[in-house]
Amino acid sequence: MNASIHIACNDPDNGQPTGFAEFIEIDFGNDNTVTIAGGRCVARYDHKTNELRISRIRVKARGYTMWHGNWCWDSCVVAPEDACKVFNRMQTLKYWHCEEGPDWLYNAFNARVGIVHSDPRFFQ
Repeated sequence: MNASIHIACNDPDNGQPTGFAEFIEIDFGNDNTVTIAGGRCVARYDHKTNELRISRIRVKARGYTMWHGNWCWDSCVVAPEDACKVFNRMQTLKYWHCEEGPDWLYNAFNARVGIVHSDPRFFQ
């Protein structure tokens, strides 16, 4: 099973990476997708190590696509546990909030409550 992280990290004028994200969408699967926004954080993909860096954490990528959907967004396929790690990290950053998602993920993010992929709500 995989999760995906979509990152608005490219310049809207030319599609080139800026190195920062202002919106992030995390798709855990089974209709468990959240959109988070409100701040700005480092967002870079390292082609040599095949790692995605979001804020101060690094997660191993299972696949990476530039210009996913349009040229402002990139997409990274990761392990579900790593998607939870990104979710948990983003909720610690000032100004970031969940804009949309299932109630339980929306409430967890905005209440700053961490999640784990073994939570049974992921599989309902």
